[in-house]
Amino acid sequence: MEARQIPRHQFILRLAIRQSLKTVDRLERWGINVPKERVLCSTGATESLAHLFLECKYARDIWYSLLKWMNENRTPKTWSEEVCWMAKRCRGSRAKGQVLAWLFAATIYHVSSEMNARGQSYSKWKKILDSLNSFSS
Repeated sequence: MEARQIPRHQFILRLAIRQSLKTVDRLERWGINVPKERVLCSTGATESLAHLFLECKYARDIWYSLLKWMNENRTPKTWSEEVCWMAKRCRGSRAKGQVLAWLFAATIYHVSSEMNARGQSYSKWKKILDSLNSFSS
C-alpha cells in the first residue's frame, strides 16, 4: 500500500522542486522590490530556494533533526543534492522511505508557511508603523 502525502504538502513540494515558489530572489528578478527582513534566519543572505530550504539554519536544523530521528546517518546537503537523495532513497514501497518522503514534504511545507507568515507579519507591522510615523510629520 502506497503512503499518501497530504495534498497541500505535496503541492508546495512540487512547486519547490520546480523552483516556482515566490522567494525574494525570484520576485526581485520580476522587478518586485521585496524587503530582505522576510528571510527566516536573518543572516542577510538573499532568500532563494536553496537558501530557504537547506542553507538556512532554521530549515537545516529541522531537517537534520528529522533525519536523526529516522536513524538516517546523514548531514543535509544542498537543496538539489537533497532532492536527488530523497528521490533515490524513497523509491519503492518501503515504509521508511515513505515516512521520509512524508517528512520531507512536511518540512518544506512548514518552512514555506513560516516564511510566508513572517513576511505577512512584517508587512502588516510595517504598514502600521509607517502610518504612525506619518502622524508625527
